[in-house]
Amino acid sequence: MTKDKLIEYICLSNGIELLSDPIEENPIKADSSLKVGSLDVPVKLKVWTDFPDTLPAFYLPHYDSLGFIPHVLPNGNICYLETESSFIDKEKPLSIFQDSVELTIKVLADGYFGNNHEDFREEFNLYWYKNKNTIDHTVLCNFKVTDRLKVLKVFEN
Repeated sequence: MTKDKLIEYICLSNGIELLSDPIEENPIKADSSLKVGSLDVPVKLKVWTDFPDTLPAFYLPHYDSLGFIPHVLPNGNICYLETESSFIDKEKPLSIFQDSVELTIKVLADGYFGNNHEDFREEFNLYWYKNKNTIDHTVLCNFKVTDRLKVLKVFEN
C-alpha cells in the first residue's frame, strides 16, 4: 500500500474524507472524517503497507466522542468486523477498503442512535476488562452461594 493508493481509496470511498496528508511510514496514518447520520465524526485511519492482508483500522481520537457506545475500545479502536468468521477477497482491495468504511460507519451510527445497545450485554466481559475507568482490584471472597439470603460483610484495607 502506497500513500498515493491510500489517498485514491479514500477519495473513491463514500462517507470518508481525508482531512490531512497521510504520514509516509508503516503503517500509513491519516486524519479523516466519517459521515455518521448528519454528523462529521473525526477518525484516525491506519493502513498497513501489507494491506489487504491486514485490514484498515479506524480510531476515534476521543473514544467517548459519540458517548459510550459498543465496539469502541478505550484506545478509540473501532471494532467493525469479526475477522475470524469472515471471508475477505484479497483480489479486490478497493472493495475491502470501501466495505471497511461502510462497516465502521454502521458501527458508529448504530452505537450513536442506540441500535446496538444490547451488544454491551452480549460482550460484557470484554467491555468490563477493557474499560479504561476500571481500577485494578483483587477481591477475596470466602462464601458459598446458596438459595438462602445472607448478610455479607465487606472489609476494605
